[in-house]
Amino acid sequence: MAFERKSVDAGRVALQHFIRDFLLICVEGGSLIVAALTTWRVALLNRRERQARERAEEAEREQHRLAMRVVAAQEEERKRISLELHDAVGQLASALGMELGRLESYVLAPPEQFHAKVAEVKEMNSEVVRALKEIASGLRPAMLDQLGLGAAVRSHAREFSRRTGVAAEVRLEGELEAVPEPHRTCIYRIVQEALNNCARHAGARRAVISLSGAQDSVSLTVEDDGAGFDVRKKSNNGLGLVGIAERVRDLSGNLKISSTPGKGTVLEVLLPMKEVPAAL
Repeated sequence: MAFERKSVDAGRVALQHFIRDFLLICVEGGSLIVAALTTWRVALLNRRERQARERAEEAEREQHRLAMRVVAAQEEERKRISLELHDAVGQLASALGMELGRLESYVLAPPEQFHAKVAEVKEMNSEVVRALKEIASGLRPAMLDQLGLGAAVRSHAREFSRRTGVAAEVRLEGELEAVPEPHRTCIYRIVQEALNNCARHAGARRAVISLSGAQDSVSLTVEDDGAGFDVRKKSNNGLGLVGIAERVRDLSGNLKISSTPGKGTVLEVLLPMKEVPAAL
């Protein structure tokens, strides 16, 4: 009996040692697993954070590049206006001044010569006024404020067709009188740029401008039959398209450009009509 009791006790002790050792192995193994999982998780989070930081930095760099391109475009526009003022208005004004100076010499001339010279000076003055109006219209068309978006777009399309020979059709639909001022300016500038692209780059023969106003949004589509381009190539995104994208983004709108080489281009803009902090 004593021997059997010792055997049982020895077995119990051995079992206890086995259980203790087994638990220690499990605990140690579990710790290793937990440590491995924790290390993997931390590495994954670090990698995701690094990727997010890199994307944010790249987005910031891209935004800076776009901002610089827009600034460059604005400088080019100022240069163009300066040249127009100098070449058109400046030269006409100088000629007008000289003719006014010579007008004194016609005081003693026969009446018909004097009146002819006065009429000539008046015509030159009218040319100066017309040149100033054309430049001012390019900066901010008075019709946009006086008659509204639809009339301003129609007027610009007519002038564009007269100047370039490209047929420009305007289709208006819905309520356009309630379109807010920032949205009117945005739409008008996009129409200007899109038609300019049709004439300068696309070689289009016809363009269709569709403008639709709804209760909570305004949409614009400009479609041409020009050369088109590959929208996947960023090199095709000139300053004009960058400016359009910036204007649309400022008003929380959506811009879609569909184009295929040789099959024309379709530009679509949707602007939600809501309060905006400031005008463009």
